[in-house]
Amino acid sequence: MRIVVLQTATVDVKGIAFMAVTDIAERLKEYAEAAGFWARSPGIHGVVFCENSGHDLAEVRRAFEGAATATEVLQFEGQGFDRSLGKGYGELMSMSHAMAHSRLLREADLVLKVNGRYRLGHLAAFLRGLEASWPVQVTADLQRSLTWADSRVFGFTPDFFTRYLAPWQAALDDSAGLHLEHALARAIHAALAAGERWAPLPAAPEILGRGGTDGKSYRLPWFKAFRRRIYRRIFLRELSR
Repeated sequence: MRIVVLQTATVDVKGIAFMAVTDIAERLKEYAEAAGFWARSPGIHGVVFCENSGHDLAEVRRAFEGAATATEVLQFEGQGFDRSLGKGYGELMSMSHAMAHSRLLREADLVLKVNGRYRLGHLAAFLRGLEASWPVQVTADLQRSLTWADSRVFGFTPDFFTRYLAPWQAALDDSAGLHLEHALARAIHAALAAGERWAPLPAAPEILGRGGTDGKSYRLPWFKAFRRRIYRRIFLRELSR
């Protein structure tokens, strides 16, 4: 199974709405660290880094040097939209650009989209879970009465993206309350209605890194991580009945 990681990145946020972490040097450093992590993680077929502000990416390219995993660095000027639309609008645009220009993504069985500054703990077990749930069109966690899908980490086939998620681009508007997470949830529902297969993520992703919107660290204390795994196991067992 060819799992290709897609890192979406915006080094210079250029005044985008609802962003807490805006320091360019900090963001670039965290992007490069995450890029190096993914490129050297066993079980990953390839890594695609797609950046949409035009900032110099020499540090990211250095992080990829010497890695055995196939890598691609893509970049375009994708910050010309109304700043009030928010980061979700730019993120989906970056995903569309990557899907259109990356050979690795076109050849992937499953694209694992990860916010560009994040790494995952317990990655080997997480990847085994993805393979065990295959084949699916999309794997993501639905929340808030199924109206919201966590877009920080989710998996999809190229076909799912083209048919169900990409068409939401024009509708996204964080200021109006229609976020990428809403669009992803609705895309999943549309896929299910068409007879496609969805699965929740095989385990709660142990995200290592800071959220760009709130600056919050996602590393949980061990007891909270353990409690989350227990709750999730119960939920998945009930869902499969």
